[in-house]
Amino acid sequence: MCSAGADAISCSIEFRCLDDDAWYNVAVKLEGDALRIMYCGFAVEHDNVFSANDFRSLSDLSDFEARFRPLSRQLQDCECRKVDPGMAVCASYSSRIDDVRFYDALVEGVDYLEHSYANGEEECLCNFILFWQHGPKHGNLTIASIADMCQIQAGKINDTVLPTFFKRVREKIQARMNKGDSCQKDDCSPNLKPKLSFFQRMDQETRRAKRSCGTVEPCKDLQILSPRKGEAIEQDTDFGGMKHQYMILLENLDKGLSPVKLAKFLHGQTSILPRVYIFPTLSDESYARGAVVLNCGKNLDRLCGFLDNPHHVIVSSQGRPLVVTGKVARLDTFGTLAGAMVLDIDNKLCNENDGGVGVSVCSELKVVSVGTIDYSIAKQRKELFREFLSHQRRLHQRLALEESKIYCSAPLQYKL
Repeated sequence: MCSAGADAISCSIEFRCLDDDAWYNVAVKLEGDALRIMYCGFAVEHDNVFSANDFRSLSDLSDFEARFRPLSRQLQDCECRKVDPGMAVCASYSSRIDDVRFYDALVEGVDYLEHSYANGEEECLCNFILFWQHGPKHGNLTIASIADMCQIQAGKINDTVLPTFFKRVREKIQARMNKGDSCQKDDCSPNLKPKLSFFQRMDQETRRAKRSCGTVEPCKDLQILSPRKGEAIEQDTDFGGMKHQYMILLENLDKGLSPVKLAKFLHGQTSILPRVYIFPTLSDESYARGAVVLNCGKNLDRLCGFLDNPHHVIVSSQGRPLVVTGKVARLDTFGTLAGAMVLDIDNKLCNENDGGVGVSVCSELKVVSVGTIDYSIAKQRKELFREFLSHQRRLHQRLALEESKIYCSAPLQYKL
């Protein structure tokens, strides 16, 4: 039997469950000094009840309040241009076909592609790189489609029950503080979870998330399946969860190359999906620089072996060979690298014109093998670029030498 309260009351609120950190559509009602949370589509025995006496500090209440928000709105195919890097979304995660749950994620990159208009209906074919904030893929990157994302709604929740309950909780906390209750400090933890865990009470065969059903099970192969294109994307294992991170520095990239395309190319060749950065370039520079970041030493060796292999050269559609210029290892994360992964305006404009006549800045990557004419040309261009880099390094050394001469010859100034 479904929750009678949830049937009678419109589910106009989202709640992030304490058991699995997923967002669910819920309805709420007061029962004396307790708040009942009714999960839409679930039986009444799965409701959560929180007493106003469960909260020991205002900090605990604040954390609980942050778990409620207005319903997120499904993004439509025509709205992909509204999705920008850095945007927070509520995205679906599926560990199997019959189980879909929703967690928060940040959009790290966008690959805007031309839409399909089959049967007169617009279908967005763009790719979005998501950096998960919660859930089984927390700290990992995956590729998603517009159908996988909902827009988080800003503003206050249009509900009177929650403010009333929160007010009662504050009054009780304040009353205990006035009595000198020593357990009002923020280091006291509330008994927020019900005695019987929410998911422990659920029948495994009827276990459902907010827009689907099933159970969450760990992904054994660490792959995300794109529902639109049936495309498996393997992660660099446990990205963000390790203290060791490795970076491969790249140069001589096409200025129109997007990080999404480079990431998909590397995955297609190596089954590794690293974090990819493309750095901003000056208008007078003929090429771009980039980097790939991993947290797995084995993947680093595999990827380096592919990128800098003497038996082949990776080139763009314009014949520009990719060049590896170094590797960096750190015991901490590299951070966001000043947002270098975010697609810049040039990339967006370029992708808007994909498929147009005369568009030449957008590029694809390919591997040319030894023994072919393309390989001979690519190898010559690669050696030429390495000579350019060597000359550049000598210029830097000369500059440092001349600067030191000027510094040493400058008259010393003494403070009196």
